[in-house]
Order: sequence, then C-alpha cells, then structure tokens
Amino acid sequence: FGLMADIEWVHKALVLMAIPIAGALIISPIRVYILALAATGLTLLVAAAFWEPLHDLETLITVTGALLLATAHMLRLKNTKHFH
Repeated sequence: FGLMADIEWVHKALVLMAIPIAGALIISPIRVYILALAATGLTLLVAAAFWEPLHDLETLITVTGALLLATAHMLRLKNTKHFH
C-alpha cells in the first residue's frame, strides 16, 4: 500500500468510499458529541483530499480525521445495546 498512498486519486477514492459509511453514522440516532466527532472527522478527510491549499498538511489532517471518525464509530458501538 506504500506506493498507492502517494497516488492522489487513491486518497480521493478512499475518501469518497468513506462518505456513505460515515454518513450512515451521522444520520443515525446518536449522541451529539459522537455526531460532532464523526462530522469533524469526515470534514477533515474531505478537506485533506480535495482542498489543495492543505496539501502540505494532508497527512496530518487525514490521520486526525480518520482517528476522529474511528473514535466516533467505536463510541457509537459502545453505546449500542449489542456491544458486549
């Protein structure tokens, strides 16, 4: 995956695939702080992939966005009745 990480369209394609998955989390009934984490994470992922002025900070912004989104997913999972 190392070489693929440097190809710009791969990053954009992965972000586009993440949007509907994250969107399902965002539109589901969840606590406000989880919604804020998910929305912020997704916004950072989209900004890093598609907003050229952020190019120099792309990796930092992408990792931060992914961590926020993953945290939101884990918190949602923890707060559901099906978590054991």
